[in-house]
Amino acid sequence: MRKSTKNIAFNKISKRERNEIIYDLIYAIVNCKNIEDAALFIEDLLTESELEFISRRLRIAKLLIDGKSYKEIRNHLHVSDSTIAKVAIWLSDK
Repeated sequence: MRKSTKNIAFNKISKRERNEIIYDLIYAIVNCKNIEDAALFIEDLLTESELEFISRRLRIAKLLIDGKSYKEIRNHLHVSDSTIAKVAIWLSDK
């Protein structure tokens, strides 16, 4: 199985530089004129699969916050328990 060159390149920069890149993205979104412009920006920036991936993770977080069980989330979004667990761990760290 071939490793993604994107991940390899991103892992070669420092944590500080990664954070700067992430904050640049957040800053660009926040500075959109309105929610419609932000949506268009994100749709132009991300591939369909990237947008689906991020959206699904955010929906999992929302459902966990709302008290839904792993089974309910799994059946509703067709995701694995490990995906739900990754989001749950992220939420518990916040």
